[in-house]
Amino acid sequence: MVALDPAAFINVSVKDLDMSSNRLPGLDPAALATLNASLVRLKIGENPLQVSHLWSSIMSPRVGLNLSELDISDIKLGSDQHFQADLFTFFRDLQTLNLSGCALSTLPLELIHSLPNLRELDISRNALSSIADISLSALSTLNSLRRIYLHSNPWHCDACLIGPLLRWLDA
Repeated sequence: MVALDPAAFINVSVKDLDMSSNRLPGLDPAALATLNASLVRLKIGENPLQVSHLWSSIMSPRVGLNLSELDISDIKLGSDQHFQADLFTFFRDLQTLNLSGCALSTLPLELIHSLPNLRELDISRNALSSIADISLSALSTLNSLRRIYLHSNPWHCDACLIGPLLRWLDA
């Protein structure tokens, strides 16, 4: 799929929507706005979307989505000059976030703080070599967090860099 008709979801109720692994370069904000009362889970990963498209069509308060699960895997956020960690500010009820393969080299503190109800975080297959102590402390405040996927990152296993992460995982 290379395009989505803005009227595709008018007068329908969709709870789960998987549009991953397509060739969508962008989305009309009107296309998903009609689902704001019903959509709970959205998979949009593996599309050539940019941060500006994610913001205007999915994450903007104007669209009004109230998702509990969001998969934006393999969208290269970390290499997009428009990526800001507060992108998820309006998704405070998000419980599952898949950021695998997003070219992230850091785990931004703002991202963690904007998702207080997060239960599952997938940050595998990124460019993380360590996670800052302050980000680990922020993760510790997420009382609902039950799973975090860290595999396939180029971890720098020097004791001073990986030590805090190992201690956090043991806690």
